[in-house]
Amino acid sequence: MIALKHVQKKYHNNIIFQSLNMKFENQQLTVLLGENGAGKSTLLRMLSGLEQPDQGEITYFGKKLSKKQLQAMIGYVPQDIALF
Repeated sequence: MIALKHVQKKYHNNIIFQSLNMKFENQQLTVLLGENGAGKSTLLRMLSGLEQPDQGEITYFGKKLSKKQLQAMIGYVPQDIALF
């Protein structure tokens, strides 16, 4: 399970997420829908460890993982061409 607790993310003065609480259960399909600029890609980048929340925490099966640990577990394929 992946859990987000009181996650906040902002760019410059724009708040993308404020006190976001969410759980992704193990072996369940989750669909993210939203308008352009709603924060879907930002959320995926935070879940994959490419970005960190400004506040709050993201845990994986109850543990906070390092960027290196996340990269060993999670594959992320963005819509646009990107190098990591």
